[in-house]
Amino acid sequence: MAVNTTPLSSNLLILVANDNASGNLTRRFADLKTDAADQDVFDVGTALAGLQTRTLSAINRTKVYEIEAAV
Repeated sequence: MAVNTTPLSSNLLILVANDNASGNLTRRFADLKTDAADQDVFDVGTALAGLQTRTLSAINRTKVYEIEAAV
């Protein structure tokens, strides 16, 4: 069965070190343009991470799609 996907949302997650405990803290930036290039999202994430006082652990992007059966 064929399916169609429709992008619904995209988020930028910047994970930074939690200085006083194990694990990471997440800085979430919602409502990115769903068609934004991954390189552009990474560049913005890197720039925002440079404004943090904590050490950068990772830059992640989440994408949410609606999946429907093709008619």
